[in-house]
Parts: sequence; structure tokens; C-alpha cells
Amino acid sequence: MILMDYTTFSLSEYEKIPKATTADVLELFASVLPDTFKNTSRDIISKEGSSQFVAQYGCICVRLQYGTGVERGWIYSVQLSSIYFEIIKHDIAIILNILSNFSDWQISRLDLQKTVLVPLSEYKLFCKTAFERGCYVTGAEDSRTIYYGNRKSSQFFMRIYNKTAQDPMQYPAPDRMVQVRAEIEIHRISGELILEQSFLNIEFAERIFLQRLRKIAQDDNTGFLKLFFDNGKSFPKIQTVERKIGDLEKSVEYVFKAYAPYIEAGLNSTLLKSKNESNAEMTSKGKKILAVLDAKENGTELI
Repeated sequence: MILMDYTTFSLSEYEKIPKATTADVLELFASVLPDTFKNTSRDIISKEGSSQFVAQYGCICVRLQYGTGVERGWIYSVQLSSIYFEIIKHDIAIILNILSNFSDWQISRLDLQKTVLVPLSEYKLFCKTAFERGCYVTGAEDSRTIYYGNRKSSQFFMRIYNKTAQDPMQYPAPDRMVQVRAEIEIHRISGELILEQSFLNIEFAERIFLQRLRKIAQDDNTGFLKLFFDNGKSFPKIQTVERKIGDLEKSVEYVFKAYAPYIEAGLNSTLLKSKNESNAEMTSKGKKILAVLDAKENGTELI
């Protein structure tokens, strides 16, 4: 099962408190956590919320934005960990309700992960062959990590590591079953469809995860990635529709079905909405499509 490991949001003005501190924003996200969890947490919140960086409960981090982010209207950066999502039982509606307190928001980074139990000997063989293929590998012995992509410049950055080795009570791990995690970071490089749709639709997130995994697995001659991380699920390919006379409705129906996640994300995109308002940057075809969608939404028909 694919899970969210970390999610980072860029947030604009907090509508109830225009001059909100990082502590104010943190408490908003912490308000949905059970008191039992908060009372047993040892993490400390900064005094009076005056800090530009606040971490609390081990699952929420809030920072003030800087540089070009501020120029674009983003005031806060909030990161929620996998622990946070586990506590709220992965209920995305809860997060969306909190985000509605801000005048605008976007996801700037989304981490997806899958953790499996594997024999340590097989993971060590996978690391050895990955190093021989020229992959970037760090660590030693059974705590090695393999990296794919560039964290600063790649839209998709992936790493595979022995999660068990991070536990001092179990490290160094003997030759037994250990937890190995495959983690993919999706960064906002261009566009905003992939990030938002992956956050809102776990099936779409799984598709992105498996597509990237299968791409790097092509060079894995040990078969490790395919054996332990690939569930074999197939996805329909998005292909160019061949228009046939008398079959236009069927072609349009296919396009909408095949591109459904992208269309839905596009309609919810603040960027496209702003373009629609001015109509200055849109092509004539784009204007026609939006006119049809608007008419359909209003319950009218275009002749």
C-alpha cells in the first residue's frame, strides 16, 4: 500500500488572524490531534510563537516563507509527517477543512512511500549491484541508501533504504527480515496537476509511484524492486484518440475518461482559474472548452 510520508504546503494569509505567527498556524493543525497524543509528546513549542520555525509533536513543522515564495503571496510553509496522517486516519477531508482557513494554498512537495519486509541478504545484494551500475549510494554495511534523481533539480527524487538500520536497538541488523522503504519525493518543478491530484486521489498517487519505480527497475538485474515493491497492477495508457466519422461522442467520452484526473485537477487549479478570468493567456480552443464546461455547470446548453 502506498502511504503519504511527508506533505509540504505553501499557505497564504490566515484569514482569521492576518498577522498570525508560526505558532498560531501550528496550533490550527494541532487542534485535530487527540489530547492523549499531545499530552505524551515531549517536543517543545517555541516561546510565545516568535520563532520563524516551529516544530511540535514530532509531526508538524511550520516555517515562515522567504525569497520568491513571499513575493508570490506564500507566507507560511507547513510540513505534515506520516505520523500526523496516521493519527487522523488518513482523512484528507480534515486537512482540506484546515486549509480552508487560508485565502489560498498549494502543495509544494509530496512524499510517497512503501515499506516491506525483506531478507537482509537480498537487500545487501541489491545495494551491491546498484553501486556497480553507478547509482549514488551512501552508508556502510547494511545501512546503505540508494538514490535516484537530484533532490534540488528533479521533479521526482527517489531513495531506497533500510528503515530498520535507523533504529539503534536493532542496528547493526543480523541476517534476518528487515524493513526496506522505497520513498519518492514529488517536487513542484512545473505545473501543479501531479501534486494536487496525488494528494487528493490515492489511486493516482499509486500510479505515479509505480510508474517511477518501474522506470528505475528496468536496470535492476536482481529483480529486487519488482519482487518486493511492484504489485503488478496495470493502468490504462493515455493514447491519442483516432477520430472516426459518426463516432465523435465516443471519442470525446474516451478522452474525458482517460484524462479524468488531469481534467479534475485542471478545473480546481487556481492558476487556470486566474487565466480564465482574464482570458488573455488562453487559446481560442481553451476558451471554447471552458465555455462548454461553464454552460454545463450552469445547467444550460450551448447551441
